[in-house]
Amino acid sequence: MVLVAFFSVKGIKASTLVLPNGDKLTGKVIETKAGKLYFYANALQTTVSVDASSVQVIDPAGEPKPNSAQPSVATKAVAQVSKAPKTPHPPAWKGKLEVGYSQQTAAGLHAANLSVGAEEAKIQDKNDYMAKAHIFYSSSAQIPIIDQKDASFRWRHDLSPKLFSQSETSFNQDKIQLINHQYEENVGIGFKVHDDSTKTMNLVMGLTGEDLSATGIQSGLSYLGRVSEDFVYKFNSHIKFTQDASVEYSPLMQNRNGLVPSLIEQVNTNIAEYNYKIHSTIESKLTKTLTFNVHFEYEYNNATLDPLARTEQKFISALSYGF
Repeated sequence: MVLVAFFSVKGIKASTLVLPNGDKLTGKVIETKAGKLYFYANALQTTVSVDASSVQVIDPAGEPKPNSAQPSVATKAVAQVSKAPKTPHPPAWKGKLEVGYSQQTAAGLHAANLSVGAEEAKIQDKNDYMAKAHIFYSSSAQIPIIDQKDASFRWRHDLSPKLFSQSETSFNQDKIQLINHQYEENVGIGFKVHDDSTKTMNLVMGLTGEDLSATGIQSGLSYLGRVSEDFVYKFNSHIKFTQDASVEYSPLMQNRNGLVPSLIEQVNTNIAEYNYKIHSTIESKLTKTLTFNVHFEYEYNNATLDPLARTEQKFISALSYGF
């Protein structure tokens, strides 16, 4: 019976067994069982057993021959899914802390002052979040000549590849300009004018609700139309230029009355409120976490009673640490 089996195997057209190292044996598959392939090798004149998943069998027609020990298509698909990377965690907030030196002109005074700022940003799915806060302070003979704080939070949500909605909440306080508080809530629709790897530009139009409390200014709510733009240009991996600007206007007349220090007289008038701002920055990356920044800020706000205090500009050089 052994001789009959031997000669019957020899008489069948040979298959080819390709081993993991590339060597090939000709012969015939005897059976596959428990993950093992039993193959009769003509050259060795004996049956060898190998791991079925590590070899390939080519039949006499020259096509790879499947065997029951090899994983099925479904099994391979399950294996690929099981080996697929786990769903990544939502992106973390990225921020920076900035400390610098500011040359500031406001209320007819020129002063050098300390500038401290913080910023955090996060992009997740169709949402873009950004939070900012700044403090500017300077004193002369222990008398503050610059004492200003501001903070803002912006949320953008993509509506389409070109359109997005925007909501921005901001707070401002300036003890020198006698602004006790200025809360603003802006909502609008933005358009992505340009967006690629080196430069982006966005244009936003919306409506702002404002709660302003300042000495000599009628307190309460007012509404302003707003148009703003922001622009980013990356010269290279180390240098980046950013700019954002906005214009706000309200046709509603607001009462202004009080003593104006620069005029040394009492003023009582009704005016339509408007303001505009521009902020430009050049960022130079020094290391992976350290950046040297140069800022220029200019702002005009006619809601301030004193004409000399309506214009404010800053030159800031600062070192920031990213985290």
